[in-house]
Amino acid sequence: MPQSFSPNDYGFQTKLGPDLMTALDSLGNGEWKVMNISLDSQLFATGDIATDYEVSSYIFSMKRNPSFYLSMIIAPSFVINVLSILGVFLKAADSMGKLGMALTNIMSLTFVLGILATTLPKTEQLPKIGMYVVVNLSIMVAALIIVLTLPHVTRRIFSRIGVADDCKGEMK
Repeated sequence: MPQSFSPNDYGFQTKLGPDLMTALDSLGNGEWKVMNISLDSQLFATGDIATDYEVSSYIFSMKRNPSFYLSMIIAPSFVINVLSILGVFLKAADSMGKLGMALTNIMSLTFVLGILATTLPKTEQLPKIGMYVVVNLSIMVAALIIVLTLPHVTRRIFSRIGVADDCKGEMK
């Protein structure tokens, strides 16, 4: 049997209990920490008691824990980039070894970008951490281009100034 009730017949009492406020330290996960929870209740009077309504809003203040991004994104991509750039510009390595190292680094940074794409929230602008990885990737691509073109450029310069081609593109 259907029944209808006036909005004033039943009501909700919204309040935050003290046990919820003491449990703030345990709320959240590894990525977020709940800093504060507050409650805002407003009664909206429309002039007709049958259509008055109350809106209760819970406001959560949360802080992002940066340790995941520091340990999984920033530190590894920095170390990979520095070691790869040092390895690419070493004289002792052959050019195929340098090429392999640079391409491996580019693939690993692309993998890091994939991790970022799945873990970061979708926003209109590229997040700063995404820009950091893209800049690292651009630096490595620039280093790869330099390493691949440098032997040809030096060979051309040496042939113009009349130096014998016994250095094979490598400076001694």
